[in-house]
Amino acid sequence: MDVSQSMEPPNREVGGRLRENMKLYDMVDLHGGGEMMTMMRYAKATNDYSFVDHHIKTRISEFLLNNEKGKLFPITELVTLRNKERNAKLTAFLRKKGKGKAAVNVLEGFDQNDAKTGDLRKALKLLDGGGKGGKSESKYRELNWKLEERGTMGETIIGVCLLQGTTIHNMLALRILDLYPKLVNDICTSEDYYGLSPLHQAIINHDVEMVSKLLQRGADVNQRCYGAFFCADDQKSSRTDSLEHEYVELTMNTNYTGTMYFGEYPLSFAVCMNHPDLFRLLLAKKANLHAQDTNGNTVLHLCVIHEKINLTPLTLAAKLAKKKYSSYFHIFNIILELEGQSVWVYGESNCFSYPLTKIDTINEVTGEMNEQSALSLVVYGKTSEHLELLEGILEKIVEEKWKAFGKRYWLRSLFFFIVYYIIFTAAYMLRPITATTEKAFPAKLLYKVSFVLVLCEVPIRFSCHIHEVFLIADNVVSSIAVLLTTLHFLFYCRAIPFIGPFVLMVYTIIATDLTRFFMIYSIFLVGFSQSFYIIFTSCERKSKEIEDQGGNLLQNPFEALLRTFIMTIGEFATIYKQMASCESMLMNFIGKIFVSILQFNLLIAMMTRTYETIFETKKEWNRQWAQVILMLELSLSPKERLMHLLKYSRPTGVNKRIRSYVVNKKAGVVRLTKDEEVRLLEEKAEHIREEKRQLIKKRTREQEIKENSVRIFSDVHRHDSFSNVEYRTSLYDKTH
Repeated sequence: MDVSQSMEPPNREVGGRLRENMKLYDMVDLHGGGEMMTMMRYAKATNDYSFVDHHIKTRISEFLLNNEKGKLFPITELVTLRNKERNAKLTAFLRKKGKGKAAVNVLEGFDQNDAKTGDLRKALKLLDGGGKGGKSESKYRELNWKLEERGTMGETIIGVCLLQGTTIHNMLALRILDLYPKLVNDICTSEDYYGLSPLHQAIINHDVEMVSKLLQRGADVNQRCYGAFFCADDQKSSRTDSLEHEYVELTMNTNYTGTMYFGEYPLSFAVCMNHPDLFRLLLAKKANLHAQDTNGNTVLHLCVIHEKINLTPLTLAAKLAKKKYSSYFHIFNIILELEGQSVWVYGESNCFSYPLTKIDTINEVTGEMNEQSALSLVVYGKTSEHLELLEGILEKIVEEKWKAFGKRYWLRSLFFFIVYYIIFTAAYMLRPITATTEKAFPAKLLYKVSFVLVLCEVPIRFSCHIHEVFLIADNVVSSIAVLLTTLHFLFYCRAIPFIGPFVLMVYTIIATDLTRFFMIYSIFLVGFSQSFYIIFTSCERKSKEIEDQGGNLLQNPFEALLRTFIMTIGEFATIYKQMASCESMLMNFIGKIFVSILQFNLLIAMMTRTYETIFETKKEWNRQWAQVILMLELSLSPKERLMHLLKYSRPTGVNKRIRSYVVNKKAGVVRLTKDEEVRLLEEKAEHIREEKRQLIKKRTREQEIKENSVRIFSDVHRHDSFSNVEYRTSLYDKTH
């Protein structure tokens, strides 16, 4: 007998697992060996896998539960085993018992060896609501590999193969899954790796091909891994089990220390592995993008924790700008206050410094633009919630930028643009009238201009002597270039307080209201214009009266379109004479209703609503103003940005290159935004009004009680007086 076989086996672990002399490791061990691996290498060399498949069928069947059909285990049983394994590793002082009460095990009344899994699930649906517990988690889990025959991690043979992750191991795992497909969702059951599925392991291996094949074989994309190995280091000591659910209860007080906190879900694992291909593949298989782990973190939170999108909690709050901490404080403001440091305190005055590393758009070391800064994310945010953040510290930083360089560079840019515009306009106004001579090309056009149309006009101008078409193109391009150049004045108007909001209104009305209006208006215009064209053409054929009046005005469909447009804006005197002589008044009446009355009044209503909305949103101009300043900042060199940064920031630590923005405020008082102050004042006023109403009700009630008391007292007094009179009368009668 072999020495190893004569020795007493090592201590049995929870669940019946043994360490190194498991039968599982005889087939595939943890060092790349095992009888099946030898067969696979030989089969790969000879390209004959028939004997491998035969060996898998005869060898693995003894490790499977319920005659290879699998078995449903109550979660309470698996949680109890997990809790025992955890306590076996801890001292007596640190051991914790599972909380909660075990639910009634409906499976006790079923013989799973004879019943089918489908029948059991139907029974669970009828008797136990489908076996669903809290948070839509099942009270039962189907396992296929015997608990006492699992490896040190609680893994199956698939888990051992994927733990190695080599090509030959993956080939063996896939051949086993083809014969026993239920093993694809058989998880690890140990305390350290509980819930770890083959899909998790393939993601950790960065194996896109293996992940795809597992998904094709039915791998669960929402399987959660609760193992202690994938838990934050500062949460491991707080792990507690409950018999009421499968997940592990953790303390919420964590800084996510360690490097193996991956968020439980396969999609979160893919994000933490920084693998976009796996991420897209799982999304295509309907993985839940918004699923939260035990800590309440989603995929985006995991990106921040592992710094995969270069966002800190502060910049993430600035980017999302959705959830509020309370009625007054945005979560962004809360994080901003936590990052601030008190420099000095004197009485009620407090000097606070806010590090500009993740706040300002200027990198304090290199001077480059930081597009992931809080200020940049807020200024270029598209929602109204971002406007609420553009107050307080961020607004003050923008004001400091305006004072440091914004105003000066804005005036300089405006001056040069005016000079350019004068030269640009003069170049077109002083052109010779001659149409096709080469002398008509002004030398001014060689000036380096910013508009592409002007640059395109150079070859067109040279080609004017070739054909008259280029002359027409030259005039069209020149007209558009002059118009667009003139409109560039609106960019500078955005920085003027009493003009900027109206510029924004014009932008918004053109982009939204006019676009929608012309899309609908063009449909009616084309329809009615072609109707008029058909009517007028038919009338021209029948009547000579139109010829006497100068002929048909609608000679072609394009002329009809143009005339109908002119008629809709009120100029219809010319065409009205022919309209009166032709039977088209009904069509004209319908057109007036649907186009002139309905459409234009609808346009006026839409523009009025847009105007009122923007006028009420006063902070929108602040965003436009801030965007102008950041655009001017973008035109500066890194060295110039660093020089301007020194004007509104101070060093607050040992490293003088780390800059902070310093403000003075009352100690212990959190700065509120203007809207937050207004809401706070409104709620205080409402609270005062409610107190007054309650006081009035109290006084009214006291007055009613007082009046009732007086009334009762009067009734009693009257009754006593009446009784006294009766007594005296009866006494008088008796004496007399």
